[in-house]
Amino acid sequence: MKDIGLKILNLKSTNIKGIKAIDITPKDDVIIISGKNGAGKTSALDSIWYILCWKAGAKATPMPIRKGEKEAEGEVTLCEDLTAEEIAAGKIPEVLFVVNRIWKSNGNTQLKVTNGKGLKYTTPQKLLDDFIGYLSFDPRLFSQMKGREQRQVLIDLTGFDITEIEKKIAYLYDQRLEKGREVKLLSGNREEITIKDLPEDLISVDDINNELQEAMVINTKIDDSVRNIERAQKEIERLNDLISSGNDYIQTHEKIPVDSLREKLAESQKINEQIRARDRNRIADRKENKAKNEYKDFTDEINEQVKIKDDGLRENWHKIPDQKLSLIEDGIAYDGTPYSQIAYSEQLRICIKIGMALNSKLKVLRISDWTLLDNKSKEIVRQMAREFGYQIWAEEVDDTGTIGFYIENGEIKAENEDAPF
Repeated sequence: MKDIGLKILNLKSTNIKGIKAIDITPKDDVIIISGKNGAGKTSALDSIWYILCWKAGAKATPMPIRKGEKEAEGEVTLCEDLTAEEIAAGKIPEVLFVVNRIWKSNGNTQLKVTNGKGLKYTTPQKLLDDFIGYLSFDPRLFSQMKGREQRQVLIDLTGFDITEIEKKIAYLYDQRLEKGREVKLLSGNREEITIKDLPEDLISVDDINNELQEAMVINTKIDDSVRNIERAQKEIERLNDLISSGNDYIQTHEKIPVDSLREKLAESQKINEQIRARDRNRIADRKENKAKNEYKDFTDEINEQVKIKDDGLRENWHKIPDQKLSLIEDGIAYDGTPYSQIAYSEQLRICIKIGMALNSKLKVLRISDWTLLDNKSKEIVRQMAREFGYQIWAEEVDDTGTIGFYIENGEIKAENEDAPF
């Protein structure tokens, strides 16, 4: 069943939303459901999705039963997708699945799926989920998505899961941002150095200070001796011993110039402060260089993760339905031009190709506002449906009763051969 394409051979709906009872067997690749506003066109198309995938339909319509009725029922007959050659040869498509779903007013639903010979499947919804995929995708809705949403659709189509890579890249960006702030803070944390050719080690200020104190003691003693001599000269006889002692000291010592020592002490303290500043700067340099290296490591790792992501997407890009499509930062581009800037006809083609890629097994697409398409756009849709072998189910506002399956009050009132547009 993996490679089997499926189309709708018949749709029956009873009491689903605005439908009373309809029975539709498609006549062409494009099936138009027409009628006035409120006639039941949308309900007819919704019934397809409700029958095949009620879990998704229930999110928007928790109770699909027509007002005043006790239950609703729908049936979709799915057949094999024949090639153009098989159709031309007159082959009749084989019925592969008959999907029947009943809704009760108490909220219960019953699903039954049989094959063409009436054999019942025991896990019907699992069977359907295997080929439904992106069932309710309306190709034109792709154009209404935001750029990042369109980008994600293409990434999903490649089948390459970038979730964990994106998380890791985001984490690395945050870490690098913090490291960048640290680098900026550290880069300005420096002190001015005004003395050239600083020694590597601090000068021993204590030794100089001790020398200064010793010199001041000696000088004080010399000064005292001079004063004693002056006094002794007045009392020569009484102070002969003092004079002799003072002369001896004077003769054995020289007065030390303390101004030079004071200057030396001040200069040493200044030099030492510069040495400390230089050492602090060296520490700051090491911290800054370490932070810069860590910042570079984060950048290298980010680039590596981006490369892994880009390589993975590139290897799987062949799964994208149009190879002119590419990813840009905030969206997608076509042949180098942002998607939003290309012609509407190109946008429509891309939308349909993506819709087909998302529905590779169940070859059925839906266009809600067929009425809003001009004749050129409608012809594009028809050509692509024929070219790629898809069914397009569309609804059109009409009150003439001459277009497609015409509905009034929830019932088919006319079945027309579809017009070219």
